[in-house]
Order: sequence, then C-alpha cells, then structure tokens
Amino acid sequence: MVLAPGFADILSHSRFALLAGDGRLVSKVTQGITLEIMGEGSTNAPVNERALAAETDEQTRQMNRAFLGPRGFLRWMKAIEKRGSSVNFGSFAGASTLRMIGKGLAEGAPTPEEMEEMRRAVREAMEDGAFGIASA
Repeated sequence: MVLAPGFADILSHSRFALLAGDGRLVSKVTQGITLEIMGEGSTNAPVNERALAAETDEQTRQMNRAFLGPRGFLRWMKAIEKRGSSVNFGSFAGASTLRMIGKGLAEGAPTPEEMEEMRRAVREAMEDGAFGIASA
C-alpha cells in the first residue's frame, strides 16, 4: 500500500461535470485526484455575445449565457463552488475562449480593437482568479 496526499489533474476536462453534473467526480476521486486544473484551451467563462454566437453546441451556449458580461469568470467559479465539489479546483482562462471573445470563429490575426477586447477579458479573468492563459 502507498500513502499519498492526493494527485493533481493538471489537464482536467471536468468543467461540465463540475458545473452541471455530479460534482463528486467519483471517477477522479477513486484515482486519488484531489485537485482539478481546468482551462486548457476552452472555458465556460469569460464570454461575450460574439463568443456565445461562435459556440456550436446549444446546451453549452445556454450554460455559458449565465456567465455573460463583467465578472463572468468569477461567477463561473462561484457557480461550481455553490454546486459543490469533492475536489479542489482552479482554472486558467482558455486561449480558444479568449480568441472567440475577440474574433468569434473568424480566421486571421485580430485587429487592434479585437486584441484589446481579448486583453481586457484576460485582465478581468485574472483579477477574478484565473491562473493565466492556457492552450494545448
């Protein structure tokens, strides 16, 4: 038998399970995971109307609508906390989510205005607890 204080899943994709599913995350806990780090690529927040319009899954779009506008990242974290979780959790702001805030699904480099909108979203998300930006 080995005793360990717990393991961190640093590439967690449990954001839907934590937000709308069974927050106990039984499959993770039985593996000894006690910390979930989300945000590798996409997150439920921050979002704006452009990012919501770019979301192709209607269920995800409806779920993310709750985090529209200022302090969306903080509201997302608080929603998970209120729902309850058997593991500790934290998140980066997903790089693809941030790009959708500025560009939607459009290709090409962002304009200065789009880049500033993405920077503002990063700044606000980090003020609200995001660890930074992450992309796989």
